[in-house]
Amino acid sequence: MTIHDVIIAGGGPGGSTLAALLTRSTKLDVLVVEAERFPREHIGESFTQRVTAVLAESGGLEKILASDCWVKKFGGYYAWGEGDPSLSLFEHRDYERDGILRWSFHADRPQMDAILLEHARSTGATVLEGVAIKSVDLGKDTHTIHLEDGREIRCRMFVDATGRVTDLASRQRKRYLSKYRNVAVWTHVTGGRRAEEAAGDWNLFGKLDVSCIGSYAFEDGWFWYIPVPKKIDGKVLMTHSLGVVTDPRVLKKPGKDFTSVETLLATARRTPILSELVANAVPVFETTNTATNYSMIADRFCSYDERWISIGDAAYFVDPLFSSGVAFAVNHAAAAALLIELTLSDDITESQKRDLFRDYDEGWRSLACSFATVLDQWYHAIARSHQNSIYWDSRSAGPLVDVRAATFNALVDTSVSPDLLLVITKGLAQLSDLTEGPLVDALRQGSDEPRDEQYVSLKPDVVVRPQLTLSVSLARLDLDVDRLRRYWEDPVRNREGVSRLYDKPFEGHCFEREKASLTCGPREGALELAKRFATPTCYGDVRESLSAHQRVLIRKLRGAEMLDVVDVDVAAE
Repeated sequence: MTIHDVIIAGGGPGGSTLAALLTRSTKLDVLVVEAERFPREHIGESFTQRVTAVLAESGGLEKILASDCWVKKFGGYYAWGEGDPSLSLFEHRDYERDGILRWSFHADRPQMDAILLEHARSTGATVLEGVAIKSVDLGKDTHTIHLEDGREIRCRMFVDATGRVTDLASRQRKRYLSKYRNVAVWTHVTGGRRAEEAAGDWNLFGKLDVSCIGSYAFEDGWFWYIPVPKKIDGKVLMTHSLGVVTDPRVLKKPGKDFTSVETLLATARRTPILSELVANAVPVFETTNTATNYSMIADRFCSYDERWISIGDAAYFVDPLFSSGVAFAVNHAAAAALLIELTLSDDITESQKRDLFRDYDEGWRSLACSFATVLDQWYHAIARSHQNSIYWDSRSAGPLVDVRAATFNALVDTSVSPDLLLVITKGLAQLSDLTEGPLVDALRQGSDEPRDEQYVSLKPDVVVRPQLTLSVSLARLDLDVDRLRRYWEDPVRNREGVSRLYDKPFEGHCFEREKASLTCGPREGALELAKRFATPTCYGDVRESLSAHQRVLIRKLRGAEMLDVVDVDVAAE
């Protein structure tokens, strides 16, 4: 029996991108097993700029752009409550400085996903479609995958990219990231006006005449409105995806069964701003689609000993408010490609491989938790603006997210992107501009920077050791302005010379105490920091000499309970 190097369960954007990245950069034998036959319908038709660079690296972007399934996208606006909507171009503050429009796209998922899966096949991956996996037996050196049709296949590394329903490798039940147990219901319409045509001086997208996504809150949740060129009966029609995200309990109320196309469209026509766009819209289909299992996360994203990795929705699924689901999936794929390449080689030690697996697991979980906290901040805003809503009624039902040190670490490490911050603060772009809500609560449960008069020292049992580190973050290009401008003019033609997003791990350090650990990179200056705070030191005496990254690290260490911080009178004793 052939033993594949890697078997990827699931051929969506995450699984197909991982397969293409591996086959283009390694000689590994990669097999993708997809339960359905593509094309197939799927939620998530609008993407952030964080997907563009990853898909360009995989080679899939060129094929998407050569098709008729997409529309260029430059950002989005978000309307809730009174006043003008909040909006953000991609990397909005950077655009204000350099005038470069970053972009992503809206796409018809059946066509796009089929293109990416076929691309993976064309790069050398073997693809099985219409074959479901029944079970996975994890072995010491190889895994046995049992297919529903009775066949067995084997591999050295297993990747679960099957989506938010199954947990093939870990066999674990996901838990909720948020107290909001939402459901999405959507359909497609023709005859609607574009989101950038909404009236008002606030509408920068209209002034620039560039495409965007529109999101519109109402008392029972929010609507999305996305331009999608959709293939229907063999012809491509320009449609709009019109969807609502709400609490499932709302659907049982009289006149609020949004699974009815008529009710969905009638409610959209009563929603401010959106109403002017869908006034003449006509449904394409007589039925709606539904997606559940919102904002759920697995307890583990990978295991070095068991040789498996989860990517995309199989690791966690987040509310689609900021169009980040596919961005997370393909960035997981880029990180996992490097992780798999190194794990199945002899280039690094076993200890270093374990460290990288831990970085993948802890890093992506932190990003998921912090992102969910930002989304809950949005629902808090809906509740305040619509105090007859189900969100307002349940606002005090308990903690919105399990805020642990990892969550706080991600928050202070700016995983709350500037564009997100610009929207949730309604253009002010500073966390300090938020005075209440779950994001504020999360930060308060985190850790403050020590005061100048306090004495700071590492706890005696903290150990600092060198570590090979996997940088976990959403893709961002580090290019000078001229190259950046050329890149965004044509990411396919001007991709040459742009390094891999996950090119190699880097030398960092790990702070360890009991069962806690905290990884940092070279820019934090871990050894210098450890030496400086080996004994109690007055923080005010050294604060100005610390870099911004070191001051963030101080807050992380304090949140991880690795620092002693005492007042001057206690230190004197």
